[in-house]
Amino acid sequence: MTHAEIIAALQNAKGPDRALDAAIEIALTYPRVLKDETVHARTMRKEEGHPPGVFWYVSFSGKSMRTADPYTASLDAIVALVESKRRGWSWSIYSDGTAALWENLEQDNMQVEAGATPAIALCIALMKSMEDKDG
Repeated sequence: MTHAEIIAALQNAKGPDRALDAAIEIALTYPRVLKDETVHARTMRKEEGHPPGVFWYVSFSGKSMRTADPYTASLDAIVALVESKRRGWSWSIYSDGTAALWENLEQDNMQVEAGATPAIALCIALMKSMEDKDG
């Protein structure tokens, strides 16, 4: 899934979604191509009967099964991802359930998003802030 497709799915989500958790983790955690070319593929295998949120990580040395963190269900999980991908940025969760993410000292680029849950709102804000990297 592209960043735009993930954002659209998050905006339409009615609640936590393990398949979206896996899509987020693949999009933001595993680069498309590493400089040393050790990774040649990433894929989510639904047809093998694995539960949502589980995906295969395939590299030249073999493949391993990974389980995504519950980003759409857990503020702890999405905050940890925000803090690793947007070091030095600030975030906030508001009483109306919206979430904001912005680069410190530059609140003019603040992403304020709404979602079915505060965690999903923060997922949307993070994905939008990373969207330019998707190409």
